[in-house]
Amino acid sequence: MYEAVDAENAAAADALVATAARLGYDGLVVRGAEAAPDDAAVDVVPAVTVDAGPETAGSLVRDRRAAATLLLVRGGTPARNRFATGEPRADVLVGAVGPDEFPFDDVLARAAARAGVRVAFDLGPVLRETGGTRVRAISALARLHDLVETNDTPHVVTAGADVPLGLRAPRALAAVGTAVGLPDGFVREGLREWGRLVARNRDRAGDDWVMPGVRRGRYDPADWSEPEGDP
Repeated sequence: MYEAVDAENAAAADALVATAARLGYDGLVVRGAEAAPDDAAVDVVPAVTVDAGPETAGSLVRDRRAAATLLLVRGGTPARNRFATGEPRADVLVGAVGPDEFPFDDVLARAAARAGVRVAFDLGPVLRETGGTRVRAISALARLHDLVETNDTPHVVTAGADVPLGLRAPRALAAVGTAVGLPDGFVREGLREWGRLVARNRDRAGDDWVMPGVRRGRYDPADWSEPEGDP
């Protein structure tokens, strides 16, 4: 299973990678810092986040798509979420909803499913907030789950960590999900999905691909299915 973190520098990334290995992860998606060396204890995956309004996000996605294995788009408003869910070059929509805002609906959930954009479930507010903010965060997660479940929208799950203490082992994170009402297996499936995305994008970046959507060799439907397994 894989997790995703934000790291402000290489030292922070190294500490997060070491903690992820100790907690039993197979890989770590790292945003905001250079990836750890090849001899890291887990598979370290470079990622970038586009955090901009729709008027500039399109050019940023185009410019940054080749810069990292995973490309995430930060939502949080109706316009941002609408852009991200309709952008097939994006891998994951992060920050789609929050404790006090819920600019996401069935239309966007269906659009994300069509474009293959994963919707991120951030358990960070559940882990780190208290009182009314935490209660509202739990309610938002439940509403978001209903939408992705109804519309068969793919998802990923994260603890939203930016320091080692913010990470949780897969079993612990799954327990948190169950405690707040997410179905059994939902969190683990979301952690696995990070790994599937990584495997798919690395395959598409290989020499077999002439350009996005065009692969060398004879057509084989099996080549177009996404990698299976439990990264």
